[in-house]
Amino acid sequence: MNIKIILCQYLVLSLTITRQYLTSPGSYCKNFFRYCLFFMTLFSFHPCRASFENLSVGARPIALGGAFVGLADNADAIFINPAGIGRIDNLDISIFHARPYGIKELAYSTCGLVYPNRYLSFGTAIQSYGYDDYRETNFIIALSRGFSKWIYYGMNICYMTLQIKGYGSAGCVSLDMGVLLRPISNLSVGVFARNISRSTIGRDEEKLPQIYSTGLCLQPCHQMSLTLDVYKDVSFPLEYRYGIEYKLIKYLDLRVGIANNPARFSSGFGLYMKKFRFDYALYTHRDLGLSHQFSISFSPGKPRTFTKDEFPDLTAERIKIAEKKVRKKDKIQKLKPGSGVTININTADSRTLQRIPYVGKKLAQAIIDYRNEYGAFHELIEIKKIPGIGTKLYRKIKEFIRLKD
Repeated sequence: MNIKIILCQYLVLSLTITRQYLTSPGSYCKNFFRYCLFFMTLFSFHPCRASFENLSVGARPIALGGAFVGLADNADAIFINPAGIGRIDNLDISIFHARPYGIKELAYSTCGLVYPNRYLSFGTAIQSYGYDDYRETNFIIALSRGFSKWIYYGMNICYMTLQIKGYGSAGCVSLDMGVLLRPISNLSVGVFARNISRSTIGRDEEKLPQIYSTGLCLQPCHQMSLTLDVYKDVSFPLEYRYGIEYKLIKYLDLRVGIANNPARFSSGFGLYMKKFRFDYALYTHRDLGLSHQFSISFSPGKPRTFTKDEFPDLTAERIKIAEKKVRKKDKIQKLKPGSGVTININTADSRTLQRIPYVGKKLAQAIIDYRNEYGAFHELIEIKKIPGIGTKLYRKIKEFIRLKD
């Protein structure tokens, strides 16, 4: 992080601490140690560069230890791997808020929206970090397209603004890229590159972070997902992230994750209530303590007719075959000429009448409507009074109808 920006952050936070002390000494004592640890960590481990560090986004990815590049199946994918929004079938809206270590000056929020389309999925999001004296804002437009069902690619166009009270503001544009592969139905592989445009910000042209990550998601059974990410910020050592998600019951997911560099542990859960999803994450820092994160999402669309949950051991091609079998089983079987089987047109319901050759749903309903209005048929030839049944059609269906049981 650029030393000027660090000093500005230090200055405004120092003023905040002083104001907090004057107004509430007890609260000051409670948070002073956390502020000291935060800035010791900031100066000790961060090389000099610009702001817009990669903040963890979404309670679900955080609970998985940050291992989400290969999974990327909700609106959080905009921030983690935009290729993943091509997998989303329905409109998805997600709101996230975090207050790391209980320090309100470090709070940040995000809001993302994904609108799927047959040819090109669109997403937009905003991320805001900081407070009145120091504010980072990131506006994102995401695009994703899939080829068949096994490869997706996506990109982000980001406009970032930095505002420091008393020092003015600056902005820049950067580009992100992502790819998601699904070589088999229960395995996906993702790759994400942040700031491939090597953008800079401010008059001093300070470099923004460049990050490369790749991830795997394996589903050994329909209740469980195993995730692994390899994460590399060009200014920091390599980082490994691991996560497990388990569907305990239909409406509840349990999650756990770990990561190194720095070492941390996370856990959480997801609740599914009709069109809403609520996600919670808890992660630990050995010095700064616990952090609680929350997300709420809304998806108004209907789920797919067939999912991997219903066919856990089938490939995509076998799922298609299963769908065809169900449709075939549900299809109305027409009577065959010469079979000797007839249908009572005075008592049969719509589905039974449709078994008569050349009689569809509309004509079957016309027969029922005529019957309800004029009473039972007394002769077979009376059926010709129904609009749509002429002499030619009557001759074809005569052998399949009767008046009494």
